[in-house]
Amino acid sequence: MNLPANIRTLIPVIVGVIVAAAVHHASSRGIVIPEGSLAEVVTPVVSGAVTVAYFAAGRFLETRVPARVRTVGRVLLTWGLTRQTPAYGPAGEVEASRAAA
Repeated sequence: MNLPANIRTLIPVIVGVIVAAAVHHASSRGIVIPEGSLAEVVTPVVSGAVTVAYFAAGRFLETRVPARVRTVGRVLLTWGLTRQTPAYGPAGEVEASRAAA
């Protein structure tokens, strides 16, 4: 089991669900969400969009910015639960890097 990869997958999903719950709660507090079938689509779409954007932002900060800022991306993706970054790449290369570690 690759715990760091699982954590880095679940954290953005949790954030997406929290934001979707907040949108749903806000709709009962005055923010107007259209009635009918469109209302049933809004929550999952918001949740999915936030999940993808959150993960993309974390990966961008972790891989494409100066080293001193990379920690911010790692913390966004793991909430400090692990310091490990999973190996990404073709399956044969990933297995070889795990065996060497």
